[in-house]
Amino acid sequence: MEKTPFDRIEEEFAAGSLPKLCEDHLHVPLRTYENWKYRGEISKKGIKAISENTGLSAAWIEYGIGEKYIKEAV
Repeated sequence: MEKTPFDRIEEEFAAGSLPKLCEDHLHVPLRTYENWKYRGEISKKGIKAISENTGLSAAWIEYGIGEKYIKEAV
């Protein structure tokens, strides 16, 4: 079965607790994350915010492709 963005995010941060995941890593309210999960997708704005907050690339979050982490400019 293909992994969803939620599977990838939760595995990456070993999320045993969704409130902790949202507070410590994603910096979005739990309700927002639960709404995304209910709809089965993360909004483009949400993907951008998660990417900025975690350093994970937007393509990896959404599709599981490309570089996992955004490379920082030197």
